[in-house]
Amino acid sequence: MYTHSNVLKPDIDDPDDFLLFVLDGTITPLKGLTGIKEVRAKTTLRILGLHHENGQLRNMRRRAVAGYIQTAESFAELSAEDPENILGWREELEEELRVIEALPFSTAIKHMFKAFLDCR
Repeated sequence: MYTHSNVLKPDIDDPDDFLLFVLDGTITPLKGLTGIKEVRAKTTLRILGLHHENGQLRNMRRRAVAGYIQTAESFAELSAEDPENILGWREELEEELRVIEALPFSTAIKHMFKAFLDCR
């Protein structure tokens, strides 16, 4: 049993505020969520079946992310070599992220880019 208002609505709620999309295709609640935010993240994963370790959606997310790993690695290298953005790589990254927004599994791809850039 669940309350409908506890399920995230992607046209209203930003998944970035609740969920972490991992490179292997899994989705977890963000660390540090409390109260209603934690309830909403966990309820959404449970009701929509997004938390499953196996399954077609997880594999589809993993494949979508895999197609951008090399690009993310390139941006991570640029970030390390040119942290002041002298070469203008940040504008290219922003454009790449804008293009990704229109793709299926865009949040998973975006989180992968963030993971690569945060580790540098």
